[in-house]
Amino acid sequence: MSRLMRSFLVFAACCFAGAFVVQTFFPEVGGQGTAWGLAPGWQREIGFWNVFALAVVVGALMRGDGDTPRIVALGIVVLAFLLGTNHLVAVVGRPDGWAHYTPLFVNYLGVAWGTLALWSGRTPRAIREAPDRRMGP
Repeated sequence: MSRLMRSFLVFAACCFAGAFVVQTFFPEVGGQGTAWGLAPGWQREIGFWNVFALAVVVGALMRGDGDTPRIVALGIVVLAFLLGTNHLVAVVGRPDGWAHYTPLFVNYLGVAWGTLALWSGRTPRAIREAPDRRMGP
């Protein structure tokens, strides 16, 4: 696993852990500053999904090789794009919703960072599909 991929996955793990703590134990922080309002039950459930995502990322970091980190990173990039866009829509509709700005920035940062990590670790198709000549004819 490249250093860039590892750093992205550690960043994602920290984000998932932080979101779990805020959504589960301090729902009023997000509820007061968003266009969506306070919904402790839903926010707690979102916090639990963050624990799931954290477990997947930790598993990819522990595995550390093969396609696992790349597959997990791709999923995080897609999720971060969707979440960031959801916060962007909320900001456009209600610019005074201060609690949308941090996740908007963090999610789009994750999209950029994760995309770089995915692109930097890819192998050109010609190399990937070349026969292994060390094995003989």
